[in-house]
Amino acid sequence: MRPAHIISVTASISIALANGAAAQSPVRFPSGPVPYRQVAAPSTILFQPDGGTGPWSVVVLLPTCGGVNAATYDWAGRLVRAGRMALVLDSYTPRNVQNNCQGADALVTQRHMADDTAAALAWLRTLPMVKPDRFAVVGFSLGGMTGIKLSAGSLQRRLTPAIVGLRAVAAFYPGCGTSEPFAPARWTEFYDWGGDVTTPLMLFLGAKDDESPPRFCTDKADRARSRGQPVSYKVYEDTTHAFDFAMLGSREFRKPLGNRGTATYRYNQASTEASAAALLAFLAGYLA
Repeated sequence: MRPAHIISVTASISIALANGAAAQSPVRFPSGPVPYRQVAAPSTILFQPDGGTGPWSVVVLLPTCGGVNAATYDWAGRLVRAGRMALVLDSYTPRNVQNNCQGADALVTQRHMADDTAAALAWLRTLPMVKPDRFAVVGFSLGGMTGIKLSAGSLQRRLTPAIVGLRAVAAFYPGCGTSEPFAPARWTEFYDWGGDVTTPLMLFLGAKDDESPPRFCTDKADRARSRGQPVSYKVYEDTTHAFDFAMLGSREFRKPLGNRGTATYRYNQASTEASAAALLAFLAGYLA
């Protein structure tokens, strides 16, 4: 089926706050929500459930370094069918970046994505159909790494505007570390979680992920949990990076990783369905 195209109407580039400050972001937020459907071109779009007037909780979706794609919209559809609003947040197109897969040297940084998320939540709180204190962030790969950083209360307070109402964060196949013994400092910062986790965080990892090996995430998660931080994770067997990319069908995709060789992507329907059920259950515990 050919995806339908949706044109978003710009509300504002900056969100005025009650105290006079503004969250500057190049993201052009839509004038309001629309019914769910797949979209032909990447854009920032807010979807709402069919029927009713809300108010609803909102889940912000942060894409991989490759940008918003069909898998992103698939997740939006799952969330909408579960009775939540879903904001697909595109940080790349407004900055004229199509490929943001340069790791620590990427043009659109995790901080850019965090700033855009803060601006998005400020905008969402102005909408009458939105519950102003019931937000979650779900990120994928680079978007998941941004989500992990956003789970730290220290970053939430440093952003302008400060993040308010973020109740849960989920990260799918994020990068959490590197095995390179002499990695530059910027790579250490790239993989760093950014502080103590204060917002409940759940990680969804693939046991056969050769782009973002899960052991780095599970090690950090176990250390955080030992300090009483609200972190949990699931590791899916026979599952690669980008295991939710249904558009791959039965094909394998191999991504060059420079001196690290190549990464393999395979769609895994069972892991996708299991992780979707686990994600919805996780969110239900915090967005009621």
